[in-house]
Amino acid sequence: MKEIIFELLIAGISFMIFLVILIFGLIKKKKNLIITSIVILFISITAGAVGIFTITKKTYRITKKVYNEISELSKPRTGIEIYESLLGKPETDCVQILNYQDQTAPIIDYAILLHFKTCPKELNRILAQKEFEFEKIKTSEQPSDDDWFKPEKMSDSILFFKYYDTNGNGQEIYSSMDSTEVYLKDIYN
Repeated sequence: MKEIIFELLIAGISFMIFLVILIFGLIKKKKNLIITSIVILFISITAGAVGIFTITKKTYRITKKVYNEISELSKPRTGIEIYESLLGKPETDCVQILNYQDQTAPIIDYAILLHFKTCPKELNRILAQKEFEFEKIKTSEQPSDDDWFKPEKMSDSILFFKYYDTNGNGQEIYSSMDSTEVYLKDIYN
């Protein structure tokens, strides 16, 4: 930044010197002073061009860096990235993500939806993270209108776990009776 200020300062001062010498040369009608002023004008133009080039180069670098950061942040997450952000890293290798929908706009997308295969040990790990309420429900009473988030497809009866904090944020977990298939709804207002 200091070099840019220095280059622009040199450009400004040399331009003022050019004007003074040019005016003085024209008044005195001295060819040498007019030629000297033109040389100083080229020095002023060169210093200004270098300063502008440096500013442009730095602006390009900053813009490129910001663009890359925004691009990285706006990349959609994978199913396993969503799983790990909500539930932590699985302790077993039995997790298989089948489908998901991330919450890209929190006010518009009311929840993150996740459908995965797992094992009972991993489901127990997940349920140990919060104080879930539990009930066994009949799926005929809980039909889903979503395209793929359909816990009722697992069986006639499923296990339902729910946890909500005081702000209304929480999780609903729909599990098959053998704890090997799970639909998860993570709600964040």
